[in-house]
Amino acid sequence: MPSKRVFTALVGLPLFILLIFRGSSSLFFFSVLIVALQGQNELYHLLESGEERLQKFLGLLMGALLLIGFYTEDGRLVAATISLFLILILIFRTFSMRDVAQAAKEIGVTFFGLFYVSYFLGYLILIRGQEHGRSWIFFLFLVVWAGDTGAYYLGSRFGKHKLFRKISPKKTWEGAVGGLICSLMASAAGRYFFFPEYDLNHMVILGGGLGLIGQIGDLAESLLKRSAGFKDSGAVFPGHGGVLDRFDSILFPSPVLYYSVLLGVY
Repeated sequence: MPSKRVFTALVGLPLFILLIFRGSSSLFFFSVLIVALQGQNELYHLLESGEERLQKFLGLLMGALLLIGFYTEDGRLVAATISLFLILILIFRTFSMRDVAQAAKEIGVTFFGLFYVSYFLGYLILIRGQEHGRSWIFFLFLVVWAGDTGAYYLGSRFGKHKLFRKISPKKTWEGAVGGLICSLMASAAGRYFFFPEYDLNHMVILGGGLGLIGQIGDLAESLLKRSAGFKDSGAVFPGHGGVLDRFDSILFPSPVLYYSVLLGVY
């Protein structure tokens, strides 16, 4: 019987494809907004211990403003949001009358959550606004999720040599190599269907690079979960975990692809 992981993919993938190729820019924006804020909230809950109190509401509010700045392509709003966020965190924490011992950590974690999740995912909105933006979004998810799937199944089947035991005990070098191969294959397929006018070698290198960076992003999230003592960031997607678990490998490649498209590096 197919696992929960497979059932989730069978239901989610058609909806995801419809969103990319049939959804309006505003619908795509609101989808990214929901995913980003849920992921940011999951991160806050992961990193908030019993002694710490993060400014979660403020962080999520600023995350929403930041994404609006990306959607409207208003760099001044993005910069103002970041500046205002840091100022407000410091003001609220200064006058909170709470123990100062955890102040620096609380401020740092709250500020970090904005950049790690909402800021990085905001690049999806910028990619969507580029020429062939829908195809670039699909290409990004295709190569990264193909790498995720390949690493998971090939690592489960053939994995023997641990990749980073202290960070993620189940990840193996065999899985990582298998995932990279799957990303390379997916990038060739993506080029064939969506970008036949582009050089195959360049697209495969780009796709392989995105897949590799995606694996590093996955490891980075595993580091955060391991430091907080959690296996998953949540339980939104059966068999996959939380939003952050499903989109962690998209965070790092998103700005890389955006600037690659912007500068024509492919």
